[in-house]
Amino acid sequence: MASPPAMTALSSDKINMNSNLQNVWTIPPYLTFKKMKMRRNPQKISSIVRAQLVQFQAKRRMDVPFRQGARKGEDYLKETERIVKITFPDSSRVNYLGDNLWRARLRPVTFFNVTAIPFCDVKILHTNDSLHLASNKLILDLKGLPDQNNAFDFQFSLQGELLVHSESSSVSESGLTPSFRGWVTMGLDANLPLPFSLIPDYIVLPVGNGILDRILGAMERELSSRIIRDYNIWCHVSTQLTGTVPQLSAP
Repeated sequence: MASPPAMTALSSDKINMNSNLQNVWTIPPYLTFKKMKMRRNPQKISSIVRAQLVQFQAKRRMDVPFRQGARKGEDYLKETERIVKITFPDSSRVNYLGDNLWRARLRPVTFFNVTAIPFCDVKILHTNDSLHLASNKLILDLKGLPDQNNAFDFQFSLQGELLVHSESSSVSESGLTPSFRGWVTMGLDANLPLPFSLIPDYIVLPVGNGILDRILGAMERELSSRIIRDYNIWCHVSTQLTGTVPQLSAP
């Protein structure tokens, strides 16, 4: 995949911002009193609104029942490359960096007047019969960000797991109903600079949480809609390669 455009690594760097705020954001009427107080004591108010620590978070779960084929679902989860590629079916959006590390281009997002294309470096490993993913590095291609001389710091986290879960529907072993079950969480701790630090939490938090939820939702939809079909294809291909006779599950 071609190298992404000029980007800022949010895990280690700071973004400096400078611009005419009137062209970016207009202070709403309910903040007029704060604006008047800032004129009386600008040093005190500046320390309050210059940066605002906000914690965004989202979590998604999936549970996709399937009919076990010739190979176990636990063995299928070892095929990390297949699972990555059905989660990101557009091959231009994902690139293998080596050492179980993948760089994925997520869906573009908009935070008020700022737009961004996120890139995430994700470590994906198969251990203890389950697939684990983890990341603490987010890279953004930003547009529309104001240029005030303030540090725009982020801490990013992504954690998830995918496994095969079986629930017994009868006393017999054949009554086990397997499913691909997983969860994923995403968190973003941000020191919001001006003008975003002036916006109340009850407005900022739902917007930021909603952005993270939509990112995870897009990944969940791709994976849950494709995993059973890909598992069946994998069973068929691996059976042909090994010459194993498929063992059909009980109806």
